[in-house]
Amino acid sequence: MNQNNFPSNNMMAPPQQAQQDAQAAQVRFPAVDLNELNGLATREDKAKFVGNAIFFPIQDVYGEMAGKITGCLLDGVADFDKLVREPEFLQQQVSQVYKLLSA
Repeated sequence: MNQNNFPSNNMMAPPQQAQQDAQAAQVRFPAVDLNELNGLATREDKAKFVGNAIFFPIQDVYGEMAGKITGCLLDGVADFDKLVREPEFLQQQVSQVYKLLSA
């Protein structure tokens, strides 16, 4: 058989490569004014504030999936203000949601 008919082991399909790149990338931790967050009265206002803060850093890594990921985080995380207080928590939650949405 001619080995040129088979892709080499190091070649990946572009969607697989993009998925692996996104999983390995770190979301930039947003700089926010925590006093402003603490001053918001309603959960809805806090969710909007946190969502606006995390959307663009998530978009930088995950592109078009950023809206879905952000929405899932705001709906699924009880203490969602931790997303802008703890960098490790943000990264862990984003990665977890991305894996679920990619499955």
